[in-house]
Amino acid sequence: MSAADREGTRLDVDGRWAVNALEAITDLAVVVSADWRILHANPYALDLLALEADEVIGRPVSELVHPDDLHRAIEVIERIRAGDRDIDTTPAFYRLRAGDGQWRRVELNATLVPGPDGDLLVVIGRYSGDHDLQDRLIELFTEDAPTDVLVGMVPEFGRWRQPAVNYAVFYLDDDGCPAATGSAALIQLGGLEDPTTPWAEAAATREERLAAVSDLHPDFATRAGRAGFTHTWAMPVDDPLHDSAAVVAFARRDGPAPEIFGYALEVMCKNLRAVLRWRDHVDGLRRAARRDPLTGIPNRAQFWALLESLRREPRPTNVGVLYIDLDGFKGVNDHLGHTVGDQVLTEAASRLAAALRPGDAVARIGGDEFAVVCHELATDDAAIAVAERVLRILDEPFVVDTETIRIGASIGIATVDTADLDADELLERADRALYKAKRRGRGCWHLAADPTPG
Repeated sequence: MSAADREGTRLDVDGRWAVNALEAITDLAVVVSADWRILHANPYALDLLALEADEVIGRPVSELVHPDDLHRAIEVIERIRAGDRDIDTTPAFYRLRAGDGQWRRVELNATLVPGPDGDLLVVIGRYSGDHDLQDRLIELFTEDAPTDVLVGMVPEFGRWRQPAVNYAVFYLDDDGCPAATGSAALIQLGGLEDPTTPWAEAAATREERLAAVSDLHPDFATRAGRAGFTHTWAMPVDDPLHDSAAVVAFARRDGPAPEIFGYALEVMCKNLRAVLRWRDHVDGLRRAARRDPLTGIPNRAQFWALLESLRREPRPTNVGVLYIDLDGFKGVNDHLGHTVGDQVLTEAASRLAAALRPGDAVARIGGDEFAVVCHELATDDAAIAVAERVLRILDEPFVVDTETIRIGASIGIATVDTADLDADELLERADRALYKAKRRGRGCWHLAADPTPG
């Protein structure tokens, strides 16, 4: 087509036609004057920003655009006005302030058109709730938000597209108990604890299912029918923490074909997968920080934290600490090697855990030293009884491959009322008592005297 032909196909339109076009589109459309004041905003823009026309028209753009983004936009437009037509002006995200004070992330593109008093800037944009929600989700990750808060964000990825549609997530919480978030109407139909729900079926089979309510379990179909639902959709998402599956759920009443909601469900699944993997990763890090990597029992830091928590118990009680050192363990490492020594330590930890009363706890303090905390001691004799049981089980020979190894242990005991508990001081008293036990010949226990009143 020649230049003359192209010129002949151009529409000769007045400003009213252009305004009507901007009013009709379902994207944000704003016209900005040469002095950066808003001349026109279409209905979609007003709805998106939760503002009335008289709150927008005549206002400087600087009052609506995030300052960091405004500087970027002005630089681009000024370079274009100066004749730099090679600058990249592909759509970019900008933050616009809404009437509720929140920032809306909108993908904007713009062009300059001649106006009676200078160039006009015509801005066209589309809101992407996914990007706003992704930002919020990332912030929650960095803030170490609880799992229920993170999972609670997932249905929002569907809700911003179709506010009236019922979306929910069914999952196991940090303790492995069934939980749910999202549409109350959907949650009221039952969760993972109810085998009649399609969510429980999807979690068990790991298979996605879109179904008419009439094809589901009769009990669930009755409940769903009473709520007016005609179709459900269940998408399982692997949960590595619990070796199970969570489920992104959808239910609709009469309306469009369910398939049109598939993209929203897929987006929710992707974000739920990220949340569950994050939870598993963080849980692993927390367990590693609390556990001895060789034996799997609590480490010194966790043992100290346990003692500190006892001080905060509302009802004072007597507690005791057994400080345990394996006798002759150095010789095991020196003569049989660290691999055998590690197996002896692991077996010793298992024996100690088996020797405790319900509610007591054992930790590896370091090297061949262990500690036991005994709760609710009626008398010091109760702590002594635990110590004697520990001495007996550690005196039994350890068999590693073809080696039979005998070590035994020495134990220092210290007790205190939780109202007066100081974790550092209690461990120090137990450690001094252990030293005295070793001086007595090892293979025995020593009870620390009551602390001298301050």
